[in-house]
Amino acid sequence: MKRACLAILLASCTVPAASTTDYASRLTQATTVGDVAAIEGLLHETVFNGGLWFNDPECTKQFPAASALRPDRFHAFAVCLAGLKLQASVRVDPLPDTVVLTYAPGIEIEARILDDGHGARLSWIGYESHRDVPDGLPSISREAFEALRITGDRNGPLAPAEASKLELDVIPDEALAYAWVRVCIDGTGVVTGVDAREATSLRAARIFTDAAKAWTFRPFVPTGQAVPACSMVRMTYPPRPHDDREILPVPMDPSAPEAILLSRALNRTAGETIIPPDDSTKKAMSAAGITRVIGSFKLCLNETGHVGRVETIRSTGLPPYDTQLRTQISHWVYRPVLDENDKPISICTGVTFVYSQTSNGRR
Repeated sequence: MKRACLAILLASCTVPAASTTDYASRLTQATTVGDVAAIEGLLHETVFNGGLWFNDPECTKQFPAASALRPDRFHAFAVCLAGLKLQASVRVDPLPDTVVLTYAPGIEIEARILDDGHGARLSWIGYESHRDVPDGLPSISREAFEALRITGDRNGPLAPAEASKLELDVIPDEALAYAWVRVCIDGTGVVTGVDAREATSLRAARIFTDAAKAWTFRPFVPTGQAVPACSMVRMTYPPRPHDDREILPVPMDPSAPEAILLSRALNRTAGETIIPPDDSTKKAMSAAGITRVIGSFKLCLNETGHVGRVETIRSTGLPPYDTQLRTQISHWVYRPVLDENDKPISICTGVTFVYSQTSNGRR
């Protein structure tokens, strides 16, 4: 049966497909035992290296920056991956075709695994939290980042006046205010940047970002030399313990001036959300053996609540379907978002579509 599944930030579609889980398991097992041949056998077509930290200087020399890798480089890349001993992370990527992995000394990466009807293959592997944003700074895991902390806490303490404001910032189905922030430190451990990647409200984004800017850390020293690094941190109010199944936000461009809000915190008043591909695209999927596509988009609202801009975060791989989705999203209307002075403002949010159909294309 053909079916369309729409999830706002994949709140209801975060379970990886069986092919994704199986591929990730084979990849981690192969790196754990250093089986170069097995790793190389998992690489097909083109693999995009989005940035990896290597302990081996020769690997750093061969793969110094983000780049697309062709089959002629797969053996060398497999040799370098074999030295990483990848492990599954306790954190979860919001997209079901992507897994979060970690390796010593605390590096956190993500791997996108495609299944286009001809078997699972690795499409992208690189630092977590900035897929397709080649800023070069390694991402480190929650545990590695917390081990560097000197002062501050991911849940506060917040000033009583600020905390009382957050009590009002609750998403419709959960009495909780939170923000995902990406915190970066330099080689001395000083916080150099804090970007809110997702928040339940503008107030939450501001308060939590301001709190994180006051944190202090020891330097991240992976091999005797301190290096700048970044980590994703989920800050909540009221405070709550770590959730082992933290679902990371979909990466978006942090340079945009508009705030990024959790979609559930917005009130959509018009627009169709179930958007299956047109018949020609469905036939093209069937002919190519494609049974599932995933597309993520960033939409920015103007002061009136209308969509003023739609950007592709993750293409479905089907240009006509991408165009169809962007066109439909552009017709969505939301209740205007107000700032802390009750003035309407422009904001952005994210949406992900997951569409599946049987290989024979039958409904």
